[in-house]
Amino acid sequence: MASIPEWGQHIIYQVKTLLTEPKELFRQTKGEAMTPMQVYLAYLLPLSIIPAVAVFLGSLLIGFWGFSLPFGESLKMGLMMYVGVVVAGTLFSLILATLSPIYGGERNIGAAFTLVAISFVPAFFLLVLWIWPAFGLFATAAGLACLYFVYCGLESFLKVPEERRVVFLLVSFVATALVFMFLVKVFGAITTPSAPSIQGLPVNIKITGSILGL
Repeated sequence: MASIPEWGQHIIYQVKTLLTEPKELFRQTKGEAMTPMQVYLAYLLPLSIIPAVAVFLGSLLIGFWGFSLPFGESLKMGLMMYVGVVVAGTLFSLILATLSPIYGGERNIGAAFTLVAISFVPAFFLLVLWIWPAFGLFATAAGLACLYFVYCGLESFLKVPEERRVVFLLVSFVATALVFMFLVKVFGAITTPSAPSIQGLPVNIKITGSILGL
């Protein structure tokens, strides 16, 4: 098992190579896949801390539209970012592995996890811009450029034919986005408390914010 300094050097090397010669980096890997658990421990779980801490500090110290959030709310936002990044990476990997055979590739979950993890390493560091929330959405959008790195690694890891890679990647990304938004909506519905009922008040009367003093 690599030490933390060795792990850090390896991550930095991958970022530099991805930004200059992405296809060369994937040729060096020779399609050697890690297990999903190895990907979680080496990439997803530790690197997701970067955007999570950035969101926490940004919402606490700078805030949105000039309004900083209390410590508890900032911590909640940081945790939601952490979970969201891990879930998004997991979904994208599983969907890539599931759809790959349809487009002439191989169904290899470990390879899909490895490909996604390596490809999105630069995005983890870019998301540090969430420490200034005004740039957070820009950082997230710019991080999607890492889809190009996924494209570069499809041959090495999932063996998708070149003529089908663009469509395969777009379909996989859209499917991931739709599933992720559905999960967010379900999670929001579960965690958002319903408005308390007031005994004796007719059900057809709508309580406005002014009545509640909000």
